[in-house]
Amino acid sequence: MDQNRPRKLNQNDLVDSAMRHMKQNISKSMSLDDIARHCRTSKPRLTKAFKACLKITPMKWLWKVRLLHAIQIMENQPKLTLGQICYLAGFNSQAHFSRLFKATYGIGPAQFRKSNVTPVDSTFDFYTFSKICR
Repeated sequence: MDQNRPRKLNQNDLVDSAMRHMKQNISKSMSLDDIARHCRTSKPRLTKAFKACLKITPMKWLWKVRLLHAIQIMENQPKLTLGQICYLAGFNSQAHFSRLFKATYGIGPAQFRKSNVTPVDSTFDFYTFSKICR
């Protein structure tokens, strides 16, 4: 085996590496290409690993983590505008953020801020979820 070539990660390690990279760069713009490049793998292999381990695509996982991050920001920094929260959570468009938030939680982010309702999965740690991949 070529010693200069990085070893191929198994599915669990690949998902773990991708998730760690996404969480560390949560507020930065990133594509599936960027994530796969960071993990030194192909987009199809990365997507297949996520679906096998988490039953979700890498980008959907990233959106969920960004939404959870936005909820944490809303709860911890109530004076920030939704635009600021959207940006800090890694969304490039407030309209996209609002649509995705409402589609996921059934309530818009502005209504959420006023309601004091905590979405069921906002306490779920998606990072440790990868440990169930076999």
